[in-house]
Amino acid sequence: FNYVEPCDKNKIVYSHRIYELFLRVCTEVESNMKGILTVNGYSSTTSFTMKNDYFKLKNACHLDEYKIIFKRWKEGVVFTPFYQWNTNTYCPLLWYKEYNEVKHDRYTNFEKANLENLMNSIAALLCLLHAQYGEEMADACHLGISAMQNDQYKVDTETFE
Repeated sequence: FNYVEPCDKNKIVYSHRIYELFLRVCTEVESNMKGILTVNGYSSTTSFTMKNDYFKLKNACHLDEYKIIFKRWKEGVVFTPFYQWNTNTYCPLLWYKEYNEVKHDRYTNFEKANLENLMNSIAALLCLLHAQYGEEMADACHLGISAMQNDQYKVDTETFE
């Protein structure tokens, strides 16, 4: 937000810095999802994928129920990064699909590394962290705690709700 104002008009803005952050955040999303599954005894016979593996977290973590509001966003947009999973059958997450398109062909898909996709990926990471650690997610991450503490869905900080 030092260079791009968080507002609806700028959702389509893309840059090398947004690209870098988008890839890093999505990698963290994948890492957290894999970590949750692994620590609970789940293993995959192939590489972990969103459709075959990570979608299984939807019910346990209530991911499709989360709504994130970034308080600095001018219009007060509500980000629901897992909303497409509000079903019993897998549906691809647009921001994640576009992350893979950018990752595998930046030349053709660079504009998909935009502010809206970055914000959805950050919101997804916040959902996962809150699902794992509840209200104490900042302390848990700082201290390296890995056990789930509760399943509450309310977060309120200076930065986001």
